[in-house]
Parts: sequence; structure tokens; C-alpha cells
Amino acid sequence: MKKYILFVIFFNSVASLFSQEEGFSQNLKVQIYVRDFKAANQSLRKLIDSTKVKLISYSEGNTSYSILKNADISLACDKANYDIFDQFFPKIGYVSSKTLKTTNNTNDINRLKNEFAFLKKKKEAYEQELQKMDRKEDQQYSNFWDKIRDIEDQIHKTEQSIEEKQMHTSHYTISVLLNEDSGSPGSSSGKVQFVNMPGAQYIYLMIENPKNEISANTYHGGTVKYMFTKGKSALEFGVLKNLSSLKEDTAAFAELFIYNFGQDFYPRYFGRGIRKFLNLYTGYHIGGVFATSNTRSKHFFEVTPHIGLELFKNKYLLLDSKVGYFIPISEKYNRNMRGFTASVSLNFLF
Repeated sequence: MKKYILFVIFFNSVASLFSQEEGFSQNLKVQIYVRDFKAANQSLRKLIDSTKVKLISYSEGNTSYSILKNADISLACDKANYDIFDQFFPKIGYVSSKTLKTTNNTNDINRLKNEFAFLKKKKEAYEQELQKMDRKEDQQYSNFWDKIRDIEDQIHKTEQSIEEKQMHTSHYTISVLLNEDSGSPGSSSGKVQFVNMPGAQYIYLMIENPKNEISANTYHGGTVKYMFTKGKSALEFGVLKNLSSLKEDTAAFAELFIYNFGQDFYPRYFGRGIRKFLNLYTGYHIGGVFATSNTRSKHFFEVTPHIGLELFKNKYLLLDSKVGYFIPISEKYNRNMRGFTASVSLNFLF
């Protein structure tokens, strides 16, 4: 007898657990950045068709103030298909965010069922009273008839609400935001997202092999930095001046007027530049240098690869820092003018 009671308690506990699980709904929200929007979108739509999941909604457009494409897709599926999609998303692009929200609908379903039962009894009560009335002589007959019709409408709406809640507990809902990647100066389709962000930059240059009558140990100065794509592509113009103890060397270059064009690239799997703080990137700039001293002037081209860290970024402001290696493209000055650079810049939306 005792074993029988324990078995009944265990069975009821398991049944209660399963009935509670049936009241849960789960919603997955995913944001994905893709380089080839058309190909990724087609792959996703093909998977939707092949798995025969329910497509709740689909909208395609452009990111605000941009020509970059995006698609907002909502799906409903069971657990098996949820696992298929969850494993598929990283294959088409970079998953920047993924959140799974679980909601307990048990109380809502029970409340709606109780309301449904109450309305049914209320309708039966009105119908019983209606049967006692004379249709032609009793003035309350039409009022009771109208109330029964109103109750039937309420019953229908409540029944629909119950079905909708139960439907949500029987599958996962997946919300996918597919974004065309803006992590590089040009997207895979060749489009560029333009911005207008002027700013200023401080540069420190340490010459690796300084030489008398050619270069000083260090230079420093400022540039105007005009960033014109979100990628980021920029133009720079400025002057670096001799900061070392070799100022008495009048033949060494005292001033370097620099001009260049540069591009930065966010790493594919390290945030893609979407965070407000500490976005890592690599890049380069290429341009020319007018080097002058008290006795002469020379012009040569240069290229500087660099690695940088965005200290802070929002919609209106960018505080940036980077280190690079300054390489003159000149047989005569390459050895004695190349060196390490460090810079910090501030750009703002204009």
C-alpha cells in the first residue's frame, strides 16, 4: 500500500511538471551581420522553405540613414527545427547577439479557461431564463437575446485567445535581424556608407635609425582628419615638427608636412566595431611627405600599416587611438626616416 501511494505521488509530480512545461513559450532573438546580404538571405529563405516552418512575418529594407540592406524575419517552429536554425545562423555570418526568452503562459491559459467556463455557464443561465419568457409579450425577451449574442462573441474571442496561447507554447518563435555588414569601407556589394565626420589628430613619430643631416630622433604634431565613410575611410593633412635634441642639426628635416588617405577594417569575429567601447581594428594609410630643413626640402611617398583601438564611439563622436609603422617609399630615406608612430584622434558628426 505504501509503495502504491509513493507511486501515485511520483506520477502526479511528473504529470504536474509536464503540464507546467506545456505552458512555457520560448522566443529567440538573433542579430546577424553578413557580408553578402543577397546570398545569406537566399540561404535563410531556402532553409525556411525546406523545413516548412511557419513564416510569421518578413520585411526587407535599409538601415536608418544608410543604403545598407537588412531583413526582419519572424518564424515559428518546433524544438527540432529550432536546433537546426540555431546551428545554421553562424554559417551565414557573424552572430552579434542572441537572446532566448522563456515566458510562462500557464497562469494566462488557466485564467482564460476559467473565463471561458464562466461565460458558458452565464450563457446557459440566460438561455434558461429566455425559455421561460414569451417572445411577443415579455419586454425583456429582446434584451436577454442581445445579451446571449454578446456572451457568444465573448466566448468566441476567449476561445481564440486560448488557442493562440496554446499555439505559442507548442513551438519556438525566432526573430532574426539580418544586417548587411558595415564593418569595412565597402560592403560585399561595393556600396559605401558615407558619413561626414571632421576631426583632429595628434601624432608622435619615433625614428628607428636617425641620422645626422637627414632625420631627428622624434617628431610630433597634429593633423586634420576628415573621415567620410563609416568603414572608416579618411583623409589627413598636417605637420610634424622636430622634438628631439638634434635641433642644432640644421641639415636634418625639421618639419614634415604629411598628407594621406587611410582605411580601417574591423575584425570579423571581434565585435565588428559595433560596441561603444574598445573596438579593435587594423588598417593603413598611404600618402606623401614634404620634408623641409633650413637648407633643403624633399618629397617622398610613404605607407603606414597600423593597429588601433576605438576608446569610445557613439552616433555623434569617435575617440580613437592607434600605433603604426611609418615606411618611406624612398631608397635614400627609407632606412633613416622610418619608425614607429602613435596617435590619438577625435572626430565628430557634422
